[in-house]
Amino acid sequence: MKGTACSFSLFLSLSHSLTLSLRRLGNCSITDEACAALASAFRTNPSHLRELDLSGNKVGNSGVKHLYKLLTHSKSPLEKLHLSFCSIKEEGYAGLASVLKSNPSSHLIELDLRGNDPGNIGVKMLTDLLEDHNCKLKTLRLLKSSAAEEVCNSLTKVLGINPLLQRELDLSGKIGDSEMNKISDLLQDSHCRTQKLKLNKSSITEKVCAALSSALCSNYSHLIELDLSENKLGNSGVKQITKLLSDSNSNLEKLNISDCNITGAGYADLASALKSNPSSHLIELDLRGNDPGDKGVEELTDLQKDPKCKLKTLRLLKSSDAEKAYNCLNMLLRKNPLLQKELDLSRTELKDIKVQQLCALLEDPHYRLKKLKLYKSGNITERECAALISALIVNPSHLRDLDLNENKLNESGVQKLCILLKNHLCKLEKLTLNKTSIKGKGCADLASALSSKPSHLRELDLSENEIEDLGLKHFCAVLKAQECKLEKLLLKNCGIEEEGCAALAAALKSNSSHLKELNLCENKLGISLNELAEVLKNSGCKIQLDSTFMTRIKGGLKSVFSWLGGTAEKSKTVGETMTVKTEMETGGEDTGDKQTMEIGVDEANRPTVQSAQETRTERNPAVETSESMTMVADSLRKSQKQFTH
Repeated sequence: MKGTACSFSLFLSLSHSLTLSLRRLGNCSITDEACAALASAFRTNPSHLRELDLSGNKVGNSGVKHLYKLLTHSKSPLEKLHLSFCSIKEEGYAGLASVLKSNPSSHLIELDLRGNDPGNIGVKMLTDLLEDHNCKLKTLRLLKSSAAEEVCNSLTKVLGINPLLQRELDLSGKIGDSEMNKISDLLQDSHCRTQKLKLNKSSITEKVCAALSSALCSNYSHLIELDLSENKLGNSGVKQITKLLSDSNSNLEKLNISDCNITGAGYADLASALKSNPSSHLIELDLRGNDPGDKGVEELTDLQKDPKCKLKTLRLLKSSDAEKAYNCLNMLLRKNPLLQKELDLSRTELKDIKVQQLCALLEDPHYRLKKLKLYKSGNITERECAALISALIVNPSHLRDLDLNENKLNESGVQKLCILLKNHLCKLEKLTLNKTSIKGKGCADLASALSSKPSHLRELDLSENEIEDLGLKHFCAVLKAQECKLEKLLLKNCGIEEEGCAALAAALKSNSSHLKELNLCENKLGISLNELAEVLKNSGCKIQLDSTFMTRIKGGLKSVFSWLGGTAEKSKTVGETMTVKTEMETGGEDTGDKQTMEIGVDEANRPTVQSAQETRTERNPAVETSESMTMVADSLRKSQKQFTH
């Protein structure tokens, strides 16, 4: 229906004897001027008009002012007024509320203002009228869809207050799946002007997240804080949220998506969205409890260095203790600890960083250490050492190298270490446990743990523990396993004797192909060393022994290496046969000098003997000519001569 203000006025002036119910003046291009004419005409004949529908016309605030006179007329029987989608703003809402409040005799019982902009106070002023017993207004329609009205009514019951009146809306764990699916209908309505929205622990799925993001993008101007923590958003859900961050009209300042199953790809999307929108207002981002992948932390921290980026607070660590440890390490290293892959605490004092704080940091998924060396021996107690290992159990997947730095392990510590090694996420490749007081049952438990998952470990140092023959037998079970890929085994001064050496030889006989270095110094190995040498002669393994074997083996040095003459001719390339590195103690005072003997074959497959002195202090000529070294050299030359002839 189209017409001018004049035609409306003429029509209405001729209708003195009619009872009018005008429901079809919606979308009639009625302007401010036409609205004034309508109001004037109605004033001359107000007694019959019960319902007026002006929906979809550009009435605006000025047009609404012309209707005030109709609402204040003492003889007006108007009961229903429809002004939806009429470009009315806060001023118009305030005017309507004021007029109705000043005219208690008004018959208006229903007012429809859907699709307009109420401003900050429009909704409150009109809803307050509903509570005024002098006002007859019963129905105030503000929300565009029935779904939005339904969820608004449901939330009013749950919260005890109309959610449209709340600037901070906390729905965390308070609504079911059905309401959550409809919450976007409410949030996208212009009458919902929530500034802070909390939806943590609300079972938000990817589908709901997409609808939520769309709703917030369509009504973005008010929201400044959004909390979606502890929902299973995943990377796909975060990708939907990044649409809000990419929108230049968004005023969002704080986003909490902690514990939302986000991984590296999600971090990358967040960084990309913020980088693409320099006008973003986001100043705080909370990603605690997610998995950043290898690059996530770096991508976001690099973003903070961009002078165009407003992001000031990036929360990654879950606890205050972890943050304290981070700050301490940041001061010590003068680098961001979360970007470092190695941590050496051997020169760090407890006063610099407390064990409790370090444990919290080690547990956090944003701390992705690959190599860890603990405090200097004696600086921490057995209980504290156990606590640190316990922390690694929580976050084990990145660590490749662990050195306990001679800190003692009590029974609890050994048990925790076993739990770490059995963890299917543990991929430890190097484990240094020298001087950690492992013995007896600890040996059995540790060996059992290593047997359960031996494929990753490449280096194991058990030196200077009371392993003894029984303990070594337990570890031999690990060495026998075909899955064992151990390349370096250090058993210096472990109380191993002939029986243990024999067990070691038997174990390596079934699986010696990976072993490259074996240290048996300062053990009383007996003649079983012959068996061990026979097993390893073609493996290329370097054996480290000391002078004690000379007095312990009845057959002397020659019998230990008798395989040299018979196997050298089978060698295809230089150095293919076993190399034995013999560290000879010089006797007398400890000068720190050791003699290294390398035994191998040359290009003609002839045995070769080379000696080189390793001196930790100044060289001592007397040591070089010591009696023990002369005996060793003579024995080896005899073996060489016999082979040559």
